[in-house]
Parts: sequence; structure tokens; C-alpha cells
Amino acid sequence: MLFKANNRLLVEDREKTYLTAAVAVAGTTLTVAGVNADVGSGSLWSDNTYIIVGEIGSSNAEVLQMAATASDGTSLTIDQLGAGGARFVHAIGEPVYRVDFNRVEFSRNTTDSTSGVSVLATQLVEANKEFTIYEDTTNTTGYGFIRFNNQTSGGFSSYSDGVNYEAAGEGSSYDSRTLWVLRRKVRKALDEFRTSSKLKDREIDEALNDKQRDIAHVRLWSFYEDERSFSSVANQFRYAIPSTVQKAHTISFDTQPLVDVPRSEWDALHWDTDQTSADPSHFNIWNREIKVYPRPASAAQTTTINDVAGITATATSVTVTATSGFNRGDYYRFIIDSEVIYATASTTTTFTGLRRGMEGTTAATHTNTTTITERDIVYSCHVEPTDLLDTQDRTAVPEPDVLVWGAAADLAPGLNKDEKAKELLAKYERGIKELEGKYSTKQSSQHGRIKDYRTTPGGWGFARVNPNNYPQSITGS
Repeated sequence: MLFKANNRLLVEDREKTYLTAAVAVAGTTLTVAGVNADVGSGSLWSDNTYIIVGEIGSSNAEVLQMAATASDGTSLTIDQLGAGGARFVHAIGEPVYRVDFNRVEFSRNTTDSTSGVSVLATQLVEANKEFTIYEDTTNTTGYGFIRFNNQTSGGFSSYSDGVNYEAAGEGSSYDSRTLWVLRRKVRKALDEFRTSSKLKDREIDEALNDKQRDIAHVRLWSFYEDERSFSSVANQFRYAIPSTVQKAHTISFDTQPLVDVPRSEWDALHWDTDQTSADPSHFNIWNREIKVYPRPASAAQTTTINDVAGITATATSVTVTATSGFNRGDYYRFIIDSEVIYATASTTTTFTGLRRGMEGTTAATHTNTTTITERDIVYSCHVEPTDLLDTQDRTAVPEPDVLVWGAAADLAPGLNKDEKAKELLAKYERGIKELEGKYSTKQSSQHGRIKDYRTTPGGWGFARVNPNNYPQSITGS
């Protein structure tokens, strides 16, 4: 496993000045354009503070240390951890950055967690290179982590996202849909690997996330289809649609499909009455709310965990006080704390075949006696894309190169690459057409048969007949 710590992160948005006089090898004084030393109650440019002289990746860039606290002015006293001076010659105009760290710590864990990581190596930052590199030749599985270290104070930066050692498969960091790979492809599309102009990761991330949203709103895609759910509340008919949902479609209550009625009919249903019922039969979507009619008379079913050990984040079954009252459609659906869970089967006191962390929630541990609440209002929907934030986050767009071309086309003008922008935009538009051919075919229809006889098509037609009651006599008895 090859670790590569991006040295440019050390100087992003950091305090900066530049040399106004050349520096010789072993020089211990830097003459600079000036520093604003006083910030708050102390000086940023204080004794033992680390600095980088030169541009990251240039042959003479190096990490040095302040040997005395600077006053507002134009002179900085430096050394190499208490001895010596500059290792290289530096010319007028070279940048001088104040940085927080001078070393990189490389670590590994068996899981994608920084709890209990094993440190593999700690190395000095190689400022004359784009990356400080370490290769783990011992391990072939697990997850790798990087963080920066201040040798003097012992302080650390936050850990990087975990990087999977696996070189192939959907779990791999090399999967073409990961943010890590998408960033690299954007840089390649813009020839950023061969020029001195370097885009920041966050600029690329913003462009990728903006383009994800653009693609999601072109049309209703099969790769953004999902299901979401609510827990009903007694006497409440309005349920807010979360901002993560772009469009809601069919809705069921206690596994029974509800009939969609337009706003005019919805208003008529409430004319001179405001009924409650065990099971609503109709719904309307208005102002980002799902509204059911009649109002449910009781709240969603609940039970509690009945296991002194609770359940872990990976458990596939849970022992409860009772499962009676919970309805199964395609799944049993319920929420524990903030985790939505689906179950494929049940006994009188257990839910089994658990599918954890559903509907965008995170699988977690849950303690004994914690309340379990049924999710009895279920709706199909198209969701908004989830922002790519961590290196192993994956886009839902099944042809990720389309996303790359679109993001790169948006970034190109800012790099004075207008012709490249036109080329990439043409690729993006062709890619969207190909996506439309593969992932936008839909079939739309009304429910063919509904078991709840109270449900009517369109609200005011004839009642549907419960198919479980067949055959009926011709007299209707």
C-alpha cells in the first residue's frame, strides 16, 4: 500500500509573506516583506513555529523552524530544530508560509476506523515534493490513515479518511465512483498533472457536487430512486418531506396503498368535517408535505429492545418485547434511536434478517429497553444526490466519467482553458444523452387492485372490491 500525504494541504489558507533578500545555505535570518505578528494575545510567528520556505514541490522548498518570536517587521530568525540554518539557497520573491506541522504520521487499522490504529511510520514533511510518501510492504488488507504532526508540541491534525488497501472491487478506494478517483480524473481532464497551476481539492469537490445536482435535476433517473418512511402520529395528517427528497411518488399506510387526489379534491374532503380513522385512504402532496386523509386515530406501533446486551451495529437480528402490531409489506420497517432498519422476517419476540442503516441513516449500537417505533408511512421517491465529502464517498451516477466531464468543463474557464471547456462540455452533453437512453425508461400506472375496499380511484368513483372476498353472490350478500 502506497501512502501519499498531500503537502499542499499544509500551506492552504495559511499566513504568508515572501523574501525580499536572497538567503544563502546555512543562513539563519530571513528578510521578508513583513509579518503581522500580533494576533489576539500572542504572536503567530513565535519561537519554535514551523515555516516552509519556497513553493511546495520546487527543488529547494524546505521546512524550517523559528528560533525567536518575531515582532511586526521584516526579519525572521530560523534554525533546523535548534541547530543549523537553511539547507538550500533561496531567491528574492520566494514565499514563506507559517505552518502548523513538520511531520507526517502513517497508520493502519483492520477497519475503517481511527480507534485503535497502529502507527506504521512518522516522517519529516518533504516540502520539495508534491507528496510525502510511505509504502507499507507488510500488510495487504485493512485501511490506511494519514495525519500531520507537530514534532515540538506533539499536536496532530485530524486523521484523513480511511483508504482501503484493496485494489479492486466496489469496496476499493480505486473504484471509479469514489471521490478520490473522480478528483484525479478531473485533474487529468484539465491537464493539471502537467502544469504548475494546481486546483485545490475543495474546488474540485464543489464542482463535482454541483454537477451531481445538475444531473439529478435533468430528469427522473433510475439510479436516484429510493424509498423513505415516516412514523405516524395520532391525529396528525401533515408530514414534512425532507430536503434530501427531490420528488415523492406512491405512498402506503400500514402496507395499504393510498390514492393520490389533486388539491381541489383534497380541500373538498375536508369540507365541513375533519375525520379520524384507523387507516387513511387518500393523500396529497403540497408545499413539500405529504398530507393523508383521514387523520390516523393512533400513533405508529412501538416495542422495546429486550436483550441486556442490546444490539451491535452489525447485528442481523434483534430481540424485542413483542412484534405483534407491526405490519410487513415488502419489509418490516422501524427506527431505533436515529437508525432506520428493515427486517425480512419475525417471530413473536424477534425481528430477523435486519438490513441496517437504511434510508441514509447510519448503523449503530443500541442499548436494552430502547424504544423501537414502526415506520408505517412508506413512500417511493427520487432523492437528491448526497454530497461527496470523504475520499471513499461514491457517486450514484453509474457512468462517473459524465460527472467528471461536467465538473471539469465548469472549472476550465477559471484556468483560462476556454477551448478545453468547450471540448469537455461537448463530452458531457453526449454523456447525458447516453445516460438518458440507459437509465430513464419508466412505466407509470395506477394501482391495479387495492385490498382496502374504502380506497377509490380518483377519490369519487366506485369503490374497489376486496379481492379476498371473491366469489360473491349476485345478490351482494
